[in-house]
Amino acid sequence: MSRCLRETDPAALVFFSGWAGADRINPALVRAAAVVEMVHLATLVHDDIMDGAELRRNRPTVARRYGADAAVLLGDALLAHAVHVAAQFPSTEICRVVSDATRKCARVKSRRPASGDPAVTLADYRRVIELKTAELFRLSCLLGSRLGGFEDGFVDAATTFGLRLGSAYQMYDDLADFFGEEKQIGKTLGTDLRGEKSPSRRSCS
Repeated sequence: MSRCLRETDPAALVFFSGWAGADRINPALVRAAAVVEMVHLATLVHDDIMDGAELRRNRPTVARRYGADAAVLLGDALLAHAVHVAAQFPSTEICRVVSDATRKCARVKSRRPASGDPAVTLADYRRVIELKTAELFRLSCLLGSRLGGFEDGFVDAATTFGLRLGSAYQMYDDLADFFGEEKQIGKTLGTDLRGEKSPSRRSCS
């Protein structure tokens, strides 16, 4: 279970949600997956700056290797290009849902209460994780099923699945800060705790 969660890739969910057979490649799904991956990487780069993390995927983070200024510019460039590619689709819906998802992720990063804040409830936690990792997973399944040409009922089911899978993944990721090993997980752990942030207050990590 833990291995499955660690290897969950939002971009791969685009293909799974729009799957039409091993011998059928939909160019629209390839572009949509690229958009999702750029958004995903941008949030990771920005997160590592805010958390002061030094390790990501068993390698030095961009901020650690090149400095925070370069990392900020890289993250911004990835987000800008993701929206640019999304705008190339014939339907304006694709650009709209991508920009809306990135806006939600950015909003979460601007609201980081202290970890000891008694006003933070379980409902607050669930709301936060739905606005970050879960939102990115939801976006992936929405894009894949929509571009795959499926009916509205399937699209709704796929987006609900993505939202719930993303919530489960984020819960696992938060628990890793307490019980995980950096060598196994491949990234700096406990940065939220050292920075007096709630484990759930990261963006789409």
